[in-house]
Amino acid sequence: MNFNYIETLVTKAKNGDVAAKEIIFKEFRPMILNLSKRTFVHGYDFSDIEHECYATLLKCIKIYDLDKKRFVAYATMAIKNNINYLIKKTCNRSSCEGSEALILTGTLEHVLPSNTELIDEQVIDSILAKSLYKYINKLTPQHKDILNFTLINNGSLKEYSKTNNINYPTTVNIKNRALKQLRKEILA
Repeated sequence: MNFNYIETLVTKAKNGDVAAKEIIFKEFRPMILNLSKRTFVHGYDFSDIEHECYATLLKCIKIYDLDKKRFVAYATMAIKNNINYLIKKTCNRSSCEGSEALILTGTLEHVLPSNTELIDEQVIDSILAKSLYKYINKLTPQHKDILNFTLINNGSLKEYSKTNNINYPTTVNIKNRALKQLRKEILA
């Protein structure tokens, strides 16, 4: 590719010469074909990628600054950057777009699981929680305190040991003994 020749063609193309644009397309065709063959973009086939490259080349001709004298490098990088942008854009898209999207019908909506729990499960959970509180209340005050702090309030053993001025290994032992005692109460 003769760089000076391409620069003169770009000057003519910016002045409206259609034949110069066609010659620029022919000069860049091998690079565009090579790039199109080596590139996979989800949702695009070979010709789509090729057309994206040519559209980028047209845009480069339109906005190129003639004083720079580096059109070939400018256009090559712009085409590669545009293809990389297409790849990134399709990676961020949801896989349920386009022709592969799932169309919900009246019968399919009933098959899909809902995110809400059933009322029966909520009632069972509340009954289990009440019975767990009943068993925890039968424990010693220290065991009751540590289980309430860690299980019910989702606190950590480290926080419990700091607030109660107990070293951490002792806190672990207290919790283990409390769980053993709770297990005995439940199984009794």
